[in-house]
Amino acid sequence: SRLLPLFFAPTNLNIQAPHLRSASSDSIVDTMPAAYSMMKTANVYKEPQLDESYGTVKRGFVKTIIHIVLLLILIIVLCVYYSRIEEAKKHTLTYDKETQKFIPFSVYKAKQNEVFVELDTAFICECGTSSVPWGSVITSITISDDYVCPAAYISYAACYNDTQCRDGPVGNQIYQPIGALCGTAYTLYPEPSENPESSIVSSTLLTEDIFFELEEQFAFTMQEDIARSFRTSFEMTYPLVNADFYDWAWDSTFEELSNESYWIDQWNMSDFTAFGVASGWQEVDSDSLPRFAHAINEAFLNYIYIDYVYTSSNASELAAAGKEPLNLNTDGYYESCQPQKCEWVTIKRKGWVEIVTIVFGVLGGVHAALFIVINAIKAIADKVCSKTPAAEEEDNAGNNRATSTQMADSDKQEQTELVARAESD
Repeated sequence: SRLLPLFFAPTNLNIQAPHLRSASSDSIVDTMPAAYSMMKTANVYKEPQLDESYGTVKRGFVKTIIHIVLLLILIIVLCVYYSRIEEAKKHTLTYDKETQKFIPFSVYKAKQNEVFVELDTAFICECGTSSVPWGSVITSITISDDYVCPAAYISYAACYNDTQCRDGPVGNQIYQPIGALCGTAYTLYPEPSENPESSIVSSTLLTEDIFFELEEQFAFTMQEDIARSFRTSFEMTYPLVNADFYDWAWDSTFEELSNESYWIDQWNMSDFTAFGVASGWQEVDSDSLPRFAHAINEAFLNYIYIDYVYTSSNASELAAAGKEPLNLNTDGYYESCQPQKCEWVTIKRKGWVEIVTIVFGVLGGVHAALFIVINAIKAIADKVCSKTPAAEEEDNAGNNRATSTQMADSDKQEQTELVARAESD
């Protein structure tokens, strides 16, 4: 109620102010001094027992302005604060335990798309089992070699028809070790019918994108393990068992092997046989495999691709409905995981209507607290800045002298006016 006069100043006051009047704006001039006077003497800290002296009114006005400014600042701060508060709400997706064994894939997929696309938040599902064997979801394993071994067989076919090449240094020192290495490497490659022994360990359901990345990593790890094993065996045994072939593998490039002159000049091969041998090696990519030993170190592998099933076409719905038992050899990863519960969290911020309601709800307490704080600060300031008795006596003496001088000037002015009026009469 003490702040109301600041915002609802009367407009029908008629305070005489000749120095502000003008012929064209009498009503405005009559109102402005009244509003200005009311604002200038506004005092929400006014107490009935206080003396309404100029100093009391002025101190109350200053504290009122400080009070209003701080109140507005706190209102803005509270509005900004509540506008940045985020409320998290957890949601849960479950299944009918009487008729289903886990959440149907169609239900999971629909809710996942809704959460990802519309809500842009994480969608996490708990699996019924934390370990799923890779063999239960893999349908086939595709092996792609670097074509070195097939090129060696084609090249050796031309050498085989030449007894000098087949039974000579080329056949014994080059092609026989190559045939043995290729045969050993092929025995290390996983067959499509074989199931890898490792498992997918995760207590939560992996999404299709994450599962695809995991499959690629698993295939790459399988390829690295095969190459590492093969490379270790070659590096440790061949320098001792067959040092000539080991040196040849590191010295020979595929660019040389695909050139007829190499076989003619280095191995005294006939032109016809050299043409057939060199033609077989021309199919190898010499840019990616500079030397023959590089292909051996990679176990003649190019890549391993694993074909898997993430979810069966209708097995998920049948198994979820309890109409068909789960079969880990035919169902996909989703059916093996058996999601039991999915959760996601939505983030919500307060609207401006709710923020204004909350701010005005706490405004009364803030308003009352400002009275206490400002009065306390004023009391501390008065105590710290209070003058000594000598200084107060000097100030009083100065005020008395100023008052006496002002009264003398006033008397002199009145006498001058009386003399001027007498002369005019």
